[in-house]
Amino acid sequence: MATIVGFDCEFLEPPPDVLQTECPVCLQIIREPHQVTCCGKKYCASCIQCVQDSNSSCPTCKAELFHSFLDKGIKQSLYGLKVHCSHQKDGCEWTGELRQLDEHLNTDPLPETQLDGCPLTIINCDFHHVGCAVKLPRQDMPEHQRESLRIHLSKIAINYASLREEMNVIKRENESLKTKVASLRSSSQRFTAIPTKPREKISIQPSNVLIMTNFQQHKRDGNWWYSPPVYTHPWGYKICLGVCARGFGNNSHVSVFVYLMRGEQDDHLTWPLRGTITFQLLDQTGGENHKFHQCVYDDSVELKNCEQVRYGERANSGWGAPTLIAHSALKPQYLNRDCLRFQVSSGEVHINVCE
Repeated sequence: MATIVGFDCEFLEPPPDVLQTECPVCLQIIREPHQVTCCGKKYCASCIQCVQDSNSSCPTCKAELFHSFLDKGIKQSLYGLKVHCSHQKDGCEWTGELRQLDEHLNTDPLPETQLDGCPLTIINCDFHHVGCAVKLPRQDMPEHQRESLRIHLSKIAINYASLREEMNVIKRENESLKTKVASLRSSSQRFTAIPTKPREKISIQPSNVLIMTNFQQHKRDGNWWYSPPVYTHPWGYKICLGVCARGFGNNSHVSVFVYLMRGEQDDHLTWPLRGTITFQLLDQTGGENHKFHQCVYDDSVELKNCEQVRYGERANSGWGAPTLIAHSALKPQYLNRDCLRFQVSSGEVHINVCE
């Protein structure tokens, strides 16, 4: 599938000088503007995602470690600007807000949704699903379909014969498949499904204490630390904790996020992730004044924070507490010997912070 880059069109009037409109990667008008945490530049969501997936540095300031987030304010301002159609040079006179451009162009490949839209948009023939590879401007497609009716009917007949043969193969295999159903059902019970109630706790497998050393150095350098992986339950979702000692988006708090990882059983799990993961920052003086945060994965969570990880080992975005605890509140109760200790226990992810 081709990567979706920025909008290829021109503004009716010059945009405000203070508004960044061009993506530094694709050099087109920014689509779904994402701001990077290193230099503050905005990029198309897909452009910066490609950069992060390839573990490359920031295209603008060359920082090796950065995160990105959707800048809703910039998107609102940018998408409200008036633009010409992408086919203006070919004669289309449409103008409208940038947010309306995709609907006007209508490049959807499904025949039933191709009827409306810019007459100059290149679309597939309605019979591409049976082998017609013709692509034409929307305004020229009806004439092609009239002239090629006999060819299209021939292709349909050939595909029908092929489908009948495939059906015969399926029928022959069906009997042998039935004998495997009981075995598959038995083995599938090993994969416990994630709770579907949005506030039901996820059972975490026990593991050893995980120690993050050099807390002050991480805070000074702004480097993130990621824990070794844990699982939500046997054969479950693979996750880790990401800790920003300096603070993500602030310089006054410790930030802790849950990151999904690419796991061995992902294809057997239900996506997106639903449930609750809880982590605690424990009181190291022996008291009970623990700091805890619940990550509730429901329909309000952005898909990038709870969908299956298909590229790389870890998701590029996490879900958690940007301001878990202020730096001024760490000592002496939570910070000891310049290290962070993470302890994962059944039911929740506990965080020990000690110096």
